[in-house]
Amino acid sequence: MVACVTFQDLTLSYNSHPATHHLDGIVRPAMRVRHVSHGTA
Repeated sequence: MVACVTFQDLTLSYNSHPATHHLDGIVRPAMRVRHVSHGTA
């Protein structure tokens, strides 16, 4: 199966500060991806 998105050593930030880092992974076609947010509105 072919990957649509591939990431290696990805860092996600919030308010210009690293929130999560060193992520590796792939997203394949028709794969379900869930976005989880711990912030409040």
